[in-house]
Amino acid sequence: MIATLTLVAALHVPGIDLPSADKVKHFFLSAFIHTTVFSAARGVGLEKPSSQIAAAAATMTIGVLKEVRDRRIGGAFSKADLGWDAFGSLTAAALLNGTR
Repeated sequence: MIATLTLVAALHVPGIDLPSADKVKHFFLSAFIHTTVFSAARGVGLEKPSSQIAAAAATMTIGVLKEVRDRRIGGAFSKADLGWDAFGSLTAAALLNGTR
């Protein structure tokens, strides 16, 4: 939610380059993956720190595999995409730290 508000606020600031739709998709999909894996890990009894580690590892593994796939089909391996994946994962982690 914080990131969404930040993106909306950025729409109203002149001179700020907004991220492309692809980068926004990387952010939100990574946040979704992190949240899903975290919830599944908590559901099977892992403590919060272990669940956060599992969620971050899964999110970044999926992100790297997606970039490797892009490279194999003729695209580029994008470090910027991985940065947006990490940003989404970290944002989800920060929000989930406030949960029970």
